[in-house]
Amino acid sequence: MLTVPPTLYRRMSFQHLFNLVRKQGATRWGKMIVGSEEFHHRFFNLWRCFPPRIEGIAVSGGVDSMALAWLTKTLAVTEKMKVHAFIVDHAVRPESTNEARRVATIMENYRFKAHVLQLSWPDRRPIGAFETRARTARYQALAKACLDHDVRHLLLGHHSDDLAETVMMRMICSSRAEGLRGMKHTSRIPEASEIYGSENLEIGRPFLNVSKIRLKRTCREDKVQWFEDPTNQDPSFTKRNTIRTLLFSQTTRSRLPKALQKPSLIELAHRAAESDVMISYGAQRVLQDSQLVFDEGTGALQMRLPVPVHETLFSLGPEYARVMLKSLTLIAEKVTPLSKVKRQSMIGVIAKIFEHPHTMPMTFTAAGLSWTRGTDRIWTLRRIPHATRSRVAATLNFLLQGPGIWSERKLWDGRWWVRVRALGTEVGRVVMRPLAPVEIKQLKLKLKEMRRNDIMENHLRKLPGNHLYTIPVLAIAVEEGIPGPDGVFRQFRERTLLGLPTFNVHLMKRWDWHKSPAYSREQRLVEWEVTFRLPI
Repeated sequence: MLTVPPTLYRRMSFQHLFNLVRKQGATRWGKMIVGSEEFHHRFFNLWRCFPPRIEGIAVSGGVDSMALAWLTKTLAVTEKMKVHAFIVDHAVRPESTNEARRVATIMENYRFKAHVLQLSWPDRRPIGAFETRARTARYQALAKACLDHDVRHLLLGHHSDDLAETVMMRMICSSRAEGLRGMKHTSRIPEASEIYGSENLEIGRPFLNVSKIRLKRTCREDKVQWFEDPTNQDPSFTKRNTIRTLLFSQTTRSRLPKALQKPSLIELAHRAAESDVMISYGAQRVLQDSQLVFDEGTGALQMRLPVPVHETLFSLGPEYARVMLKSLTLIAEKVTPLSKVKRQSMIGVIAKIFEHPHTMPMTFTAAGLSWTRGTDRIWTLRRIPHATRSRVAATLNFLLQGPGIWSERKLWDGRWWVRVRALGTEVGRVVMRPLAPVEIKQLKLKLKEMRRNDIMENHLRKLPGNHLYTIPVLAIAVEEGIPGPDGVFRQFRERTLLGLPTFNVHLMKRWDWHKSPAYSREQRLVEWEVTFRLPI
């Protein structure tokens, strides 16, 4: 039994509590509740700055998220924070909607602004890969809700049991060191790369070093109600449920070898995290020395890798290889059209870079990019040329509501965020797609007429082969006819190009459309905003 009653250590400072635990032993720590002082300490350690004025918390109704909400209530009062509670209803169980409403009522009693986010499943409840699809839908709903309510920091109730489960899941999937660190205390919100503004959302996990037992004890001591989801106890429902049963069921956990029990998994995660910090530090040094130059018009990246000329990868050692793998992954993530860069692909990049002398020109493709090294040892990374299928996928339609009304932002080809608005009533629908070969003649004439030959000379003509046809163009959507495989209507190709958005060049004005001198040559048909996305 504890030598200090809960009512006393609830009032202790975190430092006094820490000293007490150090004297009594770690096993005592697991039986103590999480008090407000400790929670404040963990919260400030997350952000390492002044607390945000507006805070969000994700609440499922389980014991971990209800403990999080209870402790956040005291923090909100002390720090005068506005808190939004986002309750995600997966709509899988018949009673889940009613539970979500009851949780929302509790959050409102805490003086939080409660929002119930109900997920929808067009094909009813998903059977295959339910866990993955539910996770994606959950994070996307949370990201949209955070952006709608100007929330930039979101707290999650993940605890050390969740961390152990994640590490074991990744061991089963043959993850390497970086993956074995499991969840981070703070990170960008995942699964939301196609939601504009989500790159500015940060999630925090203040309970990542706290066991579920402590959170349960906290709720019991403070009489906090929580709701049990029976599907979490079904080991056949998801892979995580199976691992949870294996790790924490009284009948199985004692039979596991020590290396697969929770303490060993947590220790492994901490060692992997420490190693990842050092590798990330080395990778940032490499990026600083690589002289990165980004061309916003073409989406290409140039760099000079600080690679020893007369050394082999074997002679430089495994630590150097890990740092270079991290560095090249970070570089590829800056310009790739892919939503995720695979580790195996980047291992192939390192092998090719060190396979030949560093002064020898070479070209290869990996991670959705064409990697080209010139005789000057400068590398150029460009999007690989489009195939017919990817050209179709890289076509965005914008329905313009009326003059001056912006469309929603869309991610084009996984690289540029775009929104468009009409400046008149002449154009109602436009498309953004890759430049087509049949449009080159029209483009050259337009640029010459506008005295913008610099774009052709300094940018477009420097693109080798079919890389020219990865440049985005904005065009009028033609209602009649059948487009070719490149998305171009042949009968209208001389009068459809509106501009090169990434170069901010307008190719068509109202005078061109109406062929009437009554319209000013400088009056544009549309306006756009284009920004290159942040690294994934």
